[in-house]
Amino acid sequence: MDSSTRKDWPIGVFIAAAVVVMASFMPWVTLKQSLPFGNLFLGGMPMNVSPPSPNAWNSNVTFMAITVPNWFVVGIACLAGFATWASTAGRWNAPRGLLLGLPIYGLCHTAFVIVMIATSNGTGLGFGLLLAFLAFGGMLVSIVKTSRPVTASRFDHGSDRSTATMSSIESGPM
Repeated sequence: MDSSTRKDWPIGVFIAAAVVVMASFMPWVTLKQSLPFGNLFLGGMPMNVSPPSPNAWNSNVTFMAITVPNWFVVGIACLAGFATWASTAGRWNAPRGLLLGLPIYGLCHTAFVIVMIATSNGTGLGFGLLLAFLAFGGMLVSIVKTSRPVTASRFDHGSDRSTATMSSIESGPM
């Protein structure tokens, strides 16, 4: 394939978006409190019952008076993957601010939830939340590496420059 027609697909963005979707089903928060019926006796065997661990689909974060569901970051990850695909495929020239802003929002949202959980009593960080945070970081790095502004030097293979350099070398004094 010719380098002028080859597309550099941002596979890292697609993988990171898939990881965020996968992480949304994993626990984001572990609750350290026990339920009022801590031990149940079923058939003579004690059974510890712990509350279910919230994930991105059944939890939210409230900042001041604004409540945002945590599944919103899943939509942000999917939108970032779609916008990057559309921009790379030439279907839509996505603004660079949008391509960078989506994973930055995901990083800020997940970091805010991490800080809230880390500073509150009776809760612990879930693996899904940490995985989503790392995936958004990887997505941002991938977008920065693959969505550089288009410049002439990026597509210029140096034909004019190298020809001029070679002709000046050949015509120089010997």
